[in-house]
Amino acid sequence: MTRGLATRTGTAPIEQRLMLWLYPRLRALPPGERPLVLEKARDTEFTTGEWVGIAGGLCFVAWLLDADFTAWAAHSRLLALLLQFLLALPLLALVVGPFFLNRTRRGIERELARGTRRAWDASPPMNREDL
Repeated sequence: MTRGLATRTGTAPIEQRLMLWLYPRLRALPPGERPLVLEKARDTEFTTGEWVGIAGGLCFVAWLLDADFTAWAAHSRLLALLLQFLLALPLLALVVGPFFLNRTRRGIERELARGTRRAWDASPPMNREDL
């Protein structure tokens, strides 16, 4: 018995809620199609503006975390680098994460539009009698 920790798509309910919160357009899809659409959406290319934002965000976080290692001379340089790494993770998520969210949201919109077109193309032609 799994006690509701995972659904048949293999993702936990908390992860599903988070994905629906981050990508509200996924609500338009049946739950079984969401992982595939999300995977395809993540394959979307970044725009030039997003690349510039990611590069700028990386430079900004690197500048913020520029440490003076003379202060750490009594301790370990390795400890200072580990601390920088641990501080960089949440900062990068805050500064660069929105560019990844934007790219995935664009990809979801593209996939939804393709799905609509596919459904339209797959539908049988209408006869005048059907109107």
